[in-house]
Amino acid sequence: MDSVYVRIFLAGMMIPFQAYMIPLFKELRMLGLYGSLAGPILIYVAGAVGFGCLMYTSFVKGIPREIEEAAEIDGCSRYGIFWRIVFPLLGPVTASMVVLNGLGIWNDFLMPMLVLPSGQAKTMVVEIYRYIGEFSSRWDMIFAGTAMSVVPVLIVFIALQKYFVKGIASGATKG
Repeated sequence: MDSVYVRIFLAGMMIPFQAYMIPLFKELRMLGLYGSLAGPILIYVAGAVGFGCLMYTSFVKGIPREIEEAAEIDGCSRYGIFWRIVFPLLGPVTASMVVLNGLGIWNDFLMPMLVLPSGQAKTMVVEIYRYIGEFSSRWDMIFAGTAMSVVPVLIVFIALQKYFVKGIASGATKG
């Protein structure tokens, strides 16, 4: 039964965005989310669920059962075991998810370019693209924008680097 869910999440992760892009935009229009930031946010969250479930599941399976049994013997409830023992151990895998998904979302070009209309604010990558023209390009603005767009990602990665390496290493092992 467990492998059925894993296969479903893997199948969802294997389908490229470009394959379901047009029906997705039609759904966004029907829901009234086309042209607002809520549309891409909803799509990014839904896209991260499969990978997140696999990462968290493999990480939690790697936690020794003896720790939970010891807490149960000490009189801790099921919720207490989760909130006092398992949840604090989820820091490295959470940092890995933040860095991996955040980097993908920050660098995404296609979704914001297609979903957000031209009159509204867009992501930095799409705004940098505005300075590239058919006959001329504003290289000074492109380089300045690129340097500015790297700074937040670099700060987040440096802040979460020690957790990121632990989370990737522990989430990659089979439980």
